Amino acid sequence: SAKEGSDFHRDVLPVLREACFRCHGEKNKGGLKLDTRDAALRGGDSEIASVVPGDPEASELMVRVRSGEEDLVMPPTGDPLTEAQIATLDAWIRGGAEWPAPPRAPETLAKTPVAGDAAFLRRVFLDTIGLPPTPDDVRAFLADPAPDKRARVIDRLLADERRVDHLMSDWLDLLAENPTLINPSLNSTGPFRWFLLDALRDRKPLDRLVTELLMMRGDAATGGSAGFALAAENDAPFAAKGHIAASAFLGIELQCARCHDSPYHSTTQRDLYSLAAMFERKEVTVPKTSRVPAGFFEKNKARKSLIQVTLRPDEPVTPTWPFARTTGAEDGAALDALLEHAEDSRERLAALVTSPENRRFPKVMVNRVWKRLLGAGIVEPAHDWEGREASHPELLDWLANELVSHGYDLDHVARLVLTSAAYQREAGDEDLAAAAAGDRFFQAPARRRLTAEQVVDSLHAAARLAIDSEELTFVHDGRHPLGRRQTLGVPRRAWMFASLNNERDRPSLALP
Repeated sequence: SAKEGSDFHRDVLPVLREACFRCHGEKNKGGLKLDTRDAALRGGDSEIASVVPGDPEASELMVRVRSGEEDLVMPPTGDPLTEAQIATLDAWIRGGAEWPAPPRAPETLAKTPVAGDAAFLRRVFLDTIGLPPTPDDVRAFLADPAPDKRARVIDRLLADERRVDHLMSDWLDLLAENPTLINPSLNSTGPFRWFLLDALRDRKPLDRLVTELLMMRGDAATGGSAGFALAAENDAPFAAKGHIAASAFLGIELQCARCHDSPYHSTTQRDLYSLAAMFERKEVTVPKTSRVPAGFFEKNKARKSLIQVTLRPDEPVTPTWPFARTTGAEDGAALDALLEHAEDSRERLAALVTSPENRRFPKVMVNRVWKRLLGAGIVEPAHDWEGREASHPELLDWLANELVSHGYDLDHVARLVLTSAAYQREAGDEDLAAAAAGDRFFQAPARRRLTAEQVVDSLHAAARLAIDSEELTFVHDGRHPLGRRQTLGVPRRAWMFASLNNERDRPSLALP
């Protein structure tokens, strides 16, 4: 049965998303929605149940996908479902059509009081656009008697252009190797910042944005995701990118693997350099420079060390996906049909990270949203999941399914959190470490400090200073190679090289 042999997120949801959600998701064509269980059971305008749990023959969904009649078959355009896809839906319905649902808190849990309107308004403004509400905002909100005024202000703030500036600091922290390093080759400078800003303005779906980031296309000097390839000055820049991608999008920590196998994780040097090879599209070798002592391989052979070095300097490593077991996404012949260039290992890497089969990717990303808004993650720490259990696995599964079923829209997940009773209660003083131990019910946000960006942006707003800047690229006069210009022809401070003066007055685009 589907209950025993298949996974809703891995097997069923990709079929529904590909074949059904375009017309029967947000569009609600014919009154039918298939992106929630209740709507699928209820049916559309015809009042015929699309899904009858345990009975695929009585389910209108199965009648339509199996029909050979042009006026009945679904989907009405494009390729029909394959036999394997139909079998997946059949098994799912026959097994009870289980669908992840929002988990419920224990009835005996003491409820924290709901935050007052003024406290809620300040919190939601700072959490969504990074700025406090104006006096006019506060007066209008407090005077509004409508029962849905909180939901309406949440929708307004999620659509506010200032939200994009606020999100920039999170993304730059996520993608920068060393956010405190003032270096002209830091990957969060110049055109790359503007690429990221434009992507967030365009509300690109998360899977597409991450795919573009990992593909690193365009020109690092003038724009595009190629700016992500600019690495701190070291001898293994793509190993650094592998470390960033694994921790940011998969919750896999590879920091130790730069020089040796991790003594506290199952990850190895080979895992990290396999990712580096996928990024480089060729074999890579472990650099000769290393913090491991030069005599490590010869001395103390009889003594077992906590630190294991499984790759010797100059040992070649081929482009290989190392995380099939961790993520559920497998590299193989089935992936070739989905790729434009199957021989391109970087394209394969991007596809595997964002694959519908990858259970880890959506969970890691919704956990980051939850942590940003509630103060602690469902899994802690957010960047290193090994050996950590989710404090609320049902909640994590539900949020991940919501992300995928709504086209990888992170704002949809943010809206779910912001409109929840937990978010709108008075902030608590609980120990955030309790979340990692599974002892926290998240009945209210944790009390926490404002970020540096929230403080700086709020001061700008209070002083009525314009927060704006113009775009600048690395375009040079062509007399010298760009690399020489970066190294010799400009001052070493990154903002003088990559930014206009007034870009320093726009905190979201300034260097950390």
